[in-house]
Amino acid sequence: MKYCDTQQENSTKDLFDRLEFELRGVDNIRLVDMAWLTRQDFKDWLDPILTSVQARGGRVTHSCETVENSY
Repeated sequence: MKYCDTQQENSTKDLFDRLEFELRGVDNIRLVDMAWLTRQDFKDWLDPILTSVQARGGRVTHSCETVENSY
């Protein structure tokens, strides 16, 4: 499901609820393309999810940062 589609279908909350659920077991998130974060409405939906990952000890990094292997 694409973000733009969810806006027209009024299902944006469902999309981000599903994303949050799927990321619950993830320890590291690497953001590769930051261009989409220039859309404030998208960023407003995503930021609480990324904050939640960090609050439980996960790491959120950008593609230009180094991530240490945990194995």
